[in-house]
Amino acid sequence: MIYFDGGSWTRGLQRSGVVKEESYPHQFCKTLGVEYANVATKGGSNMKIVRHLLTEYDISDYDFAIFQFSQPTRLEWYDGQWKCHKTTHRHIFWDHYYKEIYNDTYGQTLEKIHLETVRNTCKANGVPCIIATTEPPKDYIEYDYYMRNVPMNGSHPTGEGYRMIADDLLKIYANIL
Repeated sequence: MIYFDGGSWTRGLQRSGVVKEESYPHQFCKTLGVEYANVATKGGSNMKIVRHLLTEYDISDYDFAIFQFSQPTRLEWYDGQWKCHKTTHRHIFWDHYYKEIYNDTYGQTLEKIHLETVRNTCKANGVPCIIATTEPPKDYIEYDYYMRNVPMNGSHPTGEGYRMIADDLLKIYANIL
């Protein structure tokens, strides 16, 4: 069984809503003929991926894992339930946070911590993984795959774009195993 976590791109969101059958996890696993668990959420943060991995799901129950990281500016908090925050949310607290507290060094450090936590947790449990991102390449961090240059409909891939992502991930998967 393959484990997937990330944001709306991993969930399979398109302009019309989530289309599970066109999502890259579905297409990836259909090609391999294997089952999968997709725990991705719309607006999901890298922080949420780490929380899922360390507190909610036992990665050793899976044979392989694929993670889709998003912007390091996304975060989450707990207020009786887990809530996600994106920089598009407007509130006096968030205005202060992003103007006075958050900075590039802080975001880059968190991104590195999240990536290494995911990679090392999978390694410690003997679960090979691919860590991808929707962000462009950066000089301070390296991902296994960059989800770029695919047909888009607004801010999300089209069904064809998701198919292209699945095909690219299948090539990486074949080289890992």
